[in-house]
Amino acid sequence: MCASYGKLYFNNAFQQSVERYDPVVSVTPLSGGSVPLRSVAVVNFQGFLYVIGGRIGDEQVNCVHRYNPDTNLWQEATPMNISRSSLSVANDKDTMYAIGGQTKDQLLDVAERFDPKTNSWRRVASILEKKRYPHAAILKGKVFLFGGCTSLRALNVTSRKIEMYDPITNIWTAIQRTSAPKRFLGATSFKGAVYVTGLWNQESSNVYCLRVYDVDKNEWTHSS
Repeated sequence: MCASYGKLYFNNAFQQSVERYDPVVSVTPLSGGSVPLRSVAVVNFQGFLYVIGGRIGDEQVNCVHRYNPDTNLWQEATPMNISRSSLSVANDKDTMYAIGGQTKDQLLDVAERFDPKTNSWRRVASILEKKRYPHAAILKGKVFLFGGCTSLRALNVTSRKIEMYDPITNIWTAIQRTSAPKRFLGATSFKGAVYVTGLWNQESSNVYCLRVYDVDKNEWTHSS
């Protein structure tokens, strides 16, 4: 699910359709019928809704579809270099990254960066750990990568790492910390911090909640 121009967009992998929710006029199917892909990444970038990667059956794809909310039309955009599904995408106003994922037979440590000025993807340094379904956010020019599944067969085998990418040095580094959710559901940068939803251990029980990660102090706090 992704937000753009005050509306919500939901890619339904089971029904192979994309729907738009307008708080004024409710739910509307998008023009073009459907995007028959599963395990895609969705992001709002420079006014367009991008659906990136995914799979059709067991076939992994590198395609990128771009939706224009002004014209209500889809078009094919520049594909990634590496075909994969179950990846993460993070973006700021200038660029976006496609990170991790899987093929049919293996997990990937691939990271690619899209440059809208040249309309092209290029490989950057590989992440430290091969994984699918990680969650990434960009803050202060750096990419922060949270969690992900480190098993090709089971979804409950998850990473508790935080990785940070510096585009100036083209290096990923692991961040040491004392607390982490058992499983991540999502991450986004907001007002100078990274907001992460996940399954946390709290008072001897597991709860799904939202916490805030301070990248400068390397600390987690509860969100009110």
